[in-house]
Amino acid sequence: MASIWLAICGITTRVNLICGNGFHIDIKKRYHNFLRPANNRRPDINLSLKTINNGHNAPDALPSVDLTNKTLRIRGRGFACNIFRKSGAWTGTGAIEENIYQFDTLLRLLHSHFMLNDGGFLIHACGINQKNKGYLFAGKSGSGKTTLARKSPFLNVLSDELVGLRLTRNKPILMGTPFWGEFREGGQPASCALNGIYFLNKASATKLIPLPPTLALKKLFKLILFFDKGSNSIINIQRLLDSAGKYLLNKRAYQINLTKNTPYKTILKIVTNNGN
Repeated sequence: MASIWLAICGITTRVNLICGNGFHIDIKKRYHNFLRPANNRRPDINLSLKTINNGHNAPDALPSVDLTNKTLRIRGRGFACNIFRKSGAWTGTGAIEENIYQFDTLLRLLHSHFMLNDGGFLIHACGINQKNKGYLFAGKSGSGKTTLARKSPFLNVLSDELVGLRLTRNKPILMGTPFWGEFREGGQPASCALNGIYFLNKASATKLIPLPPTLALKKLFKLILFFDKGSNSIINIQRLLDSAGKYLLNKRAYQINLTKNTPYKTILKIVTNNGN
């Protein structure tokens, strides 16, 4: 059995792979920025997964997270696991196909649920850390997240696909994740204070447009990663609305129109002058 410790968005997960056949090496390579050494502290989540060599025997289901009768059931194509609370910690067992993309999907589902407990969530966005100031450039697929990431200094990119938002002492914090899109460079395990929210829009001219709070909340909510089902889903949706509202409180949101050739320095100048 191989044990891997991962720290993502303030949540520590110990993954125990049974019959891994070297799969743990692929995981360590893929998540190297987010690996943590094993220690005596109890992880937030202790998950044991039996690996499946034959994809035909792997579970096949649409991605879902269902908390019922105090058991969290996570399902997806190529994996299934059940997690429950035991002695103050979350412990789970399951099975997964030896496929790094299925493992990545499992982690996304896992964190999309557990971050709710701290008023946080994962959101489709490119996150930029500029001198410990966080800029959230949110947008759906094709909006320009990866294009922006490629223009930015590598170490400034928290992710080009999914970033984490959490409240720390009622202050919004932007957090990097290993969940990237086409950037193929990974994300940075850094966190910084959220300094501005910008919704990406491709256009023929660069422009910053202030958004009314109600419209900004609708846009933000549509981009949050959320797969919860079951009896608890309504409660969690309310949690998300409350959290999203807090992030927008005292943080004016904008639509940022960018051309394909807008330089990074120009983008940085725009958000620095108007993002507070």
